[in-house]
Amino acid sequence: MKIVKILVLASAVTALFFMTGCDQFEDFSVNVPFTVVMTDSSYSTTITSSEIFDLDSSSVYQEYKDKIKDFKFMEAKYTVTYAEPADLAGKIRITMKKNSAAGEVLFVKEYDYSQADFDQSFTVVLTQEEISLFNIFLASAGTKIFYGEAYMYDLPDNTDKKKMTVKIHLLLKAEGEL
Repeated sequence: MKIVKILVLASAVTALFFMTGCDQFEDFSVNVPFTVVMTDSSYSTTITSSEIFDLDSSSVYQEYKDKIKDFKFMEAKYTVTYAEPADLAGKIRITMKKNSAAGEVLFVKEYDYSQADFDQSFTVVLTQEEISLFNIFLASAGTKIFYGEAYMYDLPDNTDKKKMTVKIHLLLKAEGEL
């Protein structure tokens, strides 16, 4: 009976030691979303707007940056949140580059746009090669700055003022240890 009590006590002490006595490292993942908002207006048949986003400006990134080992691309979406006139239709090209307008292209995608698409989010489907290129950029040392551009073309050739606001939303998965 004494042996059973000693074994139970030893097991409890060992379990307590492992649960509280050691710092435990755990893998964690955090999604780092950011949105690039672009607005432009024109009387011509094209509208273009661009924005630069620095990952260092993300509050989620700032909170975890010392614990993050790497990033992975999760998804990209775009939404036209404002269009003038309301029935504006044409084609839209979404471009994402490394660092600046002169940077290497991460992806370029083109879509038809019409009034029916207003205020809806559309997933930007990347090829495996584009995802790999994006992930290589994310894994490289240094600051992560993205240049996003929305270019709308094939707009009606009339005297109407044309205006748009486009949001490009990137979702990155950060991985590391707590």
